[in-house]
Amino acid sequence: MLLACAHGYPEGMADIFDVLADGTRREILRHLLAGEQTVGDLVEALGSTQPTVSKHLAQLRDAELVTVREDGRKRVYALRAAPLHAVDAWLSPFLGGAPSAAD
Repeated sequence: MLLACAHGYPEGMADIFDVLADGTRREILRHLLAGEQTVGDLVEALGSTQPTVSKHLAQLRDAELVTVREDGRKRVYALRAAPLHAVDAWLSPFLGGAPSAAD
């Protein structure tokens, strides 16, 4: 959960922007929009290596943008949109929208 800090934006938001600055991580999030994916699914979809995808997933997990669960020997990832809603609420006034209840 993102909490408001002294700067007027949710605490942890700068971390989310840092995480989202990477194209590979944004692509992973796009794939997770379709639903849960295993690391292997993401490796295949991205045409990348397992260590590279796992590194990016760890950063997304640290930013609380994805969740992970074990399914036998596989790790299954899912999008966690709540932090993105907080970012959206903060950005809304800059884009001509009304401030939301998250302000």
